[in-house]
Amino acid sequence: MNLSRSLRSLSALLSISLLATLGLGCGAEEEVFNPAYHQFEFPIEVEAKDSADNPVAGVPVVLDGNVVGYTGADGLFEGILWEYGETEVTLAVREPEGYRLVSGQEKTEHLRITEGLDGYLRGLAVTLRPELQSVQTEYMAWVQISCDQYLDDKHCKDRPVLLDGQEIARTDEHGQARVTFIGVPDTKATLSIRTPVHDPSAEDSVWMFPPNPNYPIELGYDATIFRVNQEFSDPAEQRAQERRPTRRVRRAAPRQTQQQRQRQQQQQQQQQQEEERPSRGPIPLF
Repeated sequence: MNLSRSLRSLSALLSISLLATLGLGCGAEEEVFNPAYHQFEFPIEVEAKDSADNPVAGVPVVLDGNVVGYTGADGLFEGILWEYGETEVTLAVREPEGYRLVSGQEKTEHLRITEGLDGYLRGLAVTLRPELQSVQTEYMAWVQISCDQYLDDKHCKDRPVLLDGQEIARTDEHGQARVTFIGVPDTKATLSIRTPVHDPSAEDSVWMFPPNPNYPIELGYDATIFRVNQEFSDPAEQRAQERRPTRRVRRAAPRQTQQQRQRQQQQQQQQQQEEERPSRGPIPLF
């Protein structure tokens, strides 16, 4: 990365300085080269790693209070600063999300030059090797959805589960989804369930209510299981069923067994015989 795109030949600068010295004539004092009056290219190098010596990407690199870039997937940032020698600069990094700085956060130094084997002067690199420690924690989302009597169970299958808008799982044939995810403690996130878009003009369009429900969660420093239980319905189908007329069906009398019928007939015959039998009056005494 070029922090300044202006390039100038160092040999030309030295030639100009030499000519100025020769132009003074005999007896003139020799001009002393002062790097503070000349600009050079100074490499800026940052290498960010964690405590396990793994590269850390996305670390903000700050030069004199301004963010000039970020470390890549290899944990490296490289740039070129076009500046006068002996200029004081401050190179620093900031903590990316999910990490805290352990060491190597900032360095302040004067830009120095050196003479190479070829005789040319070059700017020395300004380097920083920060060490970071991950504070990310593993969490689990346990989602259970169901369909009521107005919605077919098949619509609760294969529903996308999202974390902050990114799909992390889908529900199985039982409407369940269990997934682990990495988060940063002391931050907030949102779990959600994606439902199909309802088109009232389409016959086969399903209406899952509530649509695309969201569940805000707060991430702590301990591993946590976030449980979501959601029931869905189809309001259109519910209204359609409520408008249908209900038919009243008379319940038939329970059927009698053969023994019950015979017993009932015997009781009726006995009752009839008692009614036909003549009643006896009082017996005369003479």
